[in-house]
Formats: sequence, C-alpha cells, structure tokens
Amino acid sequence: MGKCDRCSKEGKIFLVYGPHYFCHSHFLEFFEKRVRKTINKFRLVKPGEKIAIGVSGGKDSITVLHLLREIFPKGTELKPVCIDEGIPGYRDKALRIAKKHFQELGMDYAIISMKKEIGFSMAEIAKKLNKEKEKQETQGTCSYCGVFRRKLLNDFAVS
Repeated sequence: MGKCDRCSKEGKIFLVYGPHYFCHSHFLEFFEKRVRKTINKFRLVKPGEKIAIGVSGGKDSITVLHLLREIFPKGTELKPVCIDEGIPGYRDKALRIAKKHFQELGMDYAIISMKKEIGFSMAEIAKKLNKEKEKQETQGTCSYCGVFRRKLLNDFAVS
C-alpha cells in the first residue's frame, strides 16, 4: 500500500475515489471533516436542535454516535435510541454493546420495545407470515421490520 497523502507514514486505509491513502490518524481527521462538511452543507442540524440517533449496536452506528458526540457542542442534546424487535438471540448482544457505549459516554438513551409499542414482536410477525405463506405468497419479514422500525424511530424523534 502507498504512503499517507498527508504524511510519510504507511497508508493503512485506501479510498478508491481520489485515490487516497491515509494513515490511521489522518483517516479519522479526513472522515470527521467530511461529516462536518456534509452536515453544514445540507444544514442537517440547526443550533439547539435535539438529535435522536438510531443505534443498532453495530460498528457503523456506534461510530456515528461517537462522531456526532465529538462534532456537536455540549448544548446540543443527542439521544441514542435502539429498537428491540423481540427476536430471541438476534439483538441481545448488540443491545448490550450499545448500552455499554451509552453508559461509558454518560448518555441518556432509550430502548424501544416493538412488542410494547405496537403490540407484537417481529418473532410473532414471522410466525404469522410463515402460516400465511402456505396459503399465498407474502413479503418477507424484512419489509415489515423496516417499516415498523422506521415508524418507531420517527415517533420517538418527534416526541
């Protein structure tokens, strides 16, 4: 791999567009600057606005959480939110990871139970869909889950 575009260290990260080579620290700097520029260019956040951050517990959403916490001043209220779909063994580990990060960052957070909020879990929906599939062709559970997750996140953000 080539040398970092900004210093003489070995490039650890390669971005095809450009192309760009970055060492670890210069990639983080580049990435944060790119996020800031996008937020400002499209006026995604107004001063004093509250921001709900959908967090799955995976590396991408945890990275966004840390980055937004770094970017926004203390006066901006960031509130991470996770959706528990109610699928045994599916989200458990990710929720534990997310909670750990929220607590380490000292952030107030919300975990929304699909079962509690809409009256049924994705496991129950999947069971019903599997019965329906025997009678006719239906959409998979991913379609339903995406719609319900989006609704719960939107409802939370509005409240």
